[in-house]
Amino acid sequence: MSYQPPGSYPVASMPPVYGMPPQGRPPIPQAALRSYYAILAGAALSAVSIVIGLTSMGSIRSQLRDQLAPKGFGEDTINTFINVEIALIVVFGIIGVLLWLWMAWKIKSGRHWARVLSSVFFGLECFSVLIGGVNYRSSVTSGDETTNASVHQSAAVTILGWVIVLVGLYALVMFWHKSNAAFFRPAQAYAPAGYPYPYPPQGGYPQAQYPQGYPQPQYPQAQYPQVPDQGGAAPQEGAPQQPNDPWSTPPQ
Repeated sequence: MSYQPPGSYPVASMPPVYGMPPQGRPPIPQAALRSYYAILAGAALSAVSIVIGLTSMGSIRSQLRDQLAPKGFGEDTINTFINVEIALIVVFGIIGVLLWLWMAWKIKSGRHWARVLSSVFFGLECFSVLIGGVNYRSSVTSGDETTNASVHQSAAVTILGWVIVLVGLYALVMFWHKSNAAFFRPAQAYAPAGYPYPYPPQGGYPQAQYPQGYPQPQYPQAQYPQVPDQGGAAPQEGAPQQPNDPWSTPPQ
């Protein structure tokens, strides 16, 4: 008896392999890559601005001496002002550089929230340059008296601040370019519903789905050959059983 295989049936869709989403994030577009390099350039310029700010301490000292000496303040008060200025330049400068690098990392990773947060940081940078681009005020307390002083920034610091703003504007335009929409899509969009990557699916894998109206596959029952009766007397109780397989007995 020969077995006739049934007709062709549709191939059932296999569930995705556990831990592996069916599709990954697309390669980084050129616009997003340009914004990444522009943000790195902004971080480098911010580091340069720290150095320029520290080298202009002599000019700041002269401005403070001219404003505080007529008020009767000595060299100790002026040195206190200088220490405050150095601390502000170093601390806020390092924080700015780290923020630039952090945003570059997340932009290259395709994080949508990084574009929003970078836009907020850009607005703060513009506000800082507009408010403190020419003058800023510093205060120090000596005893019971608080003294304010206005410090004029050097031309190099002001120009560099506007260059950083232009670099940030270029990065802003690049990472909001419409060609980046698929790259900055949230990570949940790359995994099918019910598969919270990297965790296993809840409730097991889905059943195979077949086209509507297509008959469900019916597989034939297994057919086994009939074993011929060997005849003879029934075996006595306790006697070893002989095999019923005709192929296990050699021909006589």
